[in-house]
Amino acid sequence: MHHLIQVTHCLQTCSCNGGRCFRHLAFQRIQPQHIGVAGGKQAAMSAPLTYGISTKAKHADCAAFFLNWVATNRTARDIDVAVGGSHPMGPADAYMPPVKAGTVTAATLTAGAKIGQDNGAMDFIANATGAIYAKSWTPQLQRLVAGQQTPAGLLSSVQKDYESQVGS
Repeated sequence: MHHLIQVTHCLQTCSCNGGRCFRHLAFQRIQPQHIGVAGGKQAAMSAPLTYGISTKAKHADCAAFFLNWVATNRTARDIDVAVGGSHPMGPADAYMPPVKAGTVTAATLTAGAKIGQDNGAMDFIANATGAIYAKSWTPQLQRLVAGQQTPAGLLSSVQKDYESQVGS
């Protein structure tokens, strides 16, 4: 059974060939009772940039070289953090540029690392199928905010709807 709850943080640990990425619909369950509790696991919606190279690209080798450079070169990673203010793509153990303490970038990177450590990144709900977004996520979230639904009930309901659309 697939659990429509949480996906691996692709920026740091994507293993698409192993089927753990959102695109491959292999989900991992997280326990909602541990989210948002003081000292508990942290979770957030996150949608990493995803790049691909067309099989028809005239200069696929140049594109691959560039993406590898962006992901692994120290200067490229410095630029990415300084300009983008977020964790650069690439291997989890790649060089991470230092950032000034007390800045929004430092707080963002710290929070991102905690979410990655807790395996708590989930794709944006708007990236779900149209029907799941419109007929399941949206009304269930509205019920949750109105106090008519529990977090566990929301996840159970969305899971049931997901399975009815795409199968288990």
